[in-house]
Amino acid sequence: MKTAVELRAAFAARELSPVELIDAAQEHAELGAFITLTLERAREEAKLAERAMQELRPEQRQVLVLSTCHGMSHEEISQATGMPLGTVKAHVRRGLIHVREVLGIGQASPAESGRTQR
Repeated sequence: MKTAVELRAAFAARELSPVELIDAAQEHAELGAFITLTLERAREEAKLAERAMQELRPEQRQVLVLSTCHGMSHEEISQATGMPLGTVKAHVRRGLIHVREVLGIGQASPAESGRTQR
């Protein structure tokens, strides 16, 4: 797709008819609207994710940040924080379950949430 500057130049050079220019401008407008909508949705999701992270216990937030943002393994987080490996894994699991619930991403299975169905 040509940029707006390229479209104006093509129209000025008589390479595009007025109808072609209008069609191209409409495509640009539709693309712009799509991008705006996508950015607005991304902002909303980021605010929800931030809220979900703020609601976590500090230990859960710490291990999730180390895991997701810094790419550390559970073993590395355990070594860096001094937490037992099982505790790190539990904090990650419980933290992710909470974040998913706030974001509305899937429903936690009974096994994930530690609950049993009756």
